[in-house]
Amino acid sequence: MTPDDHRYTAMTNKQNGFATRVLERIGRADPRLIEATLHQFLSQKQLFEVIFENLQEGLIVTDAQLRVMVCNARARRWLGIPSKRRVVGEVLPKLIHAPEIFQFIAQTDFSRAGMLERDFRLARPADLCLQLTSYPVEGPDGAVSSIVFVLRDVTAARRAEMQQRQAERIASLATLTAGIAHELKNPLNSLQIHAQLASRMIAAVREGGEVDLDRLETSLDVVLDETRRLTRIVDDFLNAVRPTDPEKEEVDLAALLEKVAQPFWGECEAKRIRLRFSCTPDLPLILLDSHQIGRALAGVLRNAVEAIETRREEAGACDAAAPHDGEIALACRIDGDDALIEIADNGSGIDEEHLGKVFEPYFTTKFSGSGLGLMNVYRIVREHEGRVEIESRRGAGTRLRVRLPLSQRPVRLLTPAADET
Repeated sequence: MTPDDHRYTAMTNKQNGFATRVLERIGRADPRLIEATLHQFLSQKQLFEVIFENLQEGLIVTDAQLRVMVCNARARRWLGIPSKRRVVGEVLPKLIHAPEIFQFIAQTDFSRAGMLERDFRLARPADLCLQLTSYPVEGPDGAVSSIVFVLRDVTAARRAEMQQRQAERIASLATLTAGIAHELKNPLNSLQIHAQLASRMIAAVREGGEVDLDRLETSLDVVLDETRRLTRIVDDFLNAVRPTDPEKEEVDLAALLEKVAQPFWGECEAKRIRLRFSCTPDLPLILLDSHQIGRALAGVLRNAVEAIETRREEAGACDAAAPHDGEIALACRIDGDDALIEIADNGSGIDEEHLGKVFEPYFTTKFSGSGLGLMNVYRIVREHEGRVEIESRRGAGTRLRVRLPLSQRPVRLLTPAADET
């Protein structure tokens, strides 16, 4: 016999023992009391059945092997299970016709996974977005005895979130448009001035005069530099406004952060900056777009390096002569239902009056900054349904936190109430 068979036999024997004790005592009880108690039980059973069948959520309870114990009408309808089909004792994946949900349930070990929560967008019923949450339930022996599946219709909520993000993009686009007009004006003015100078020199040559080649070369260099600057401004603008829905997949966050930090190890060593990395072991896989999140975090690390260089410049020290007084800490851990990523540095920091503006487009305190870096970080994290938090003090450094929702939440097993004796 398998361990599951032993547990089933033990549970059956326990139930039979309870039934035997009841039958031994029932003969000594008042028949009218027995009848009243049975009527009460039947009435409560009918009440619970009515409530169960009319829940707004779909509810399925299975044993540890995913054999269905109960399934209400809402779950049947959403999963395409005929109302008259007998489901008790059937293996749950065989009843599901939606391929995304079937694959998820068939490939997941719910007894070990803890609480899980996923969204699924179904073509039928039309454009339905279902949130599936699973909860393992422990039996008296501490082993998982059953799995509770809760289905919720989150179509309206997800549509509202999408509309909110679109509204935020439109508002940002208006600000960005005004900002890019200002950003383009300076290089265009410079281009016009040096193009006119070059034109005058060419006209002088045509009239038989001489040309100052050094001056002409300088003007042409300026034209090339400003052209490259215009290209960078346009590229930054397109990256900031182009809709980029994350292509999410399950990602090992610790491995991703190591990959992001890899290009900075050599640079930090050369600039005498300590780069420390720490990550909680056994982090669950997280649904995210590794390219987008990686690009965002690399941008934050770049800011940290530059902030340490700025502090040294303000103090009159150069990298070659500076001690290892620069520090950057990259860490990740689970915090509640979020994966928390922290990047802290002891760089120049940000003035308190500027702290509330760092995520606004075209705001920067750097001489050569575009003012779109942290705005892009904020946008990418928001599109992952996450949050960005920042703390900073001038001269003391900056700590930036990125919170991303866990696709697999920490294990919190439900435990049924102890049997009454």
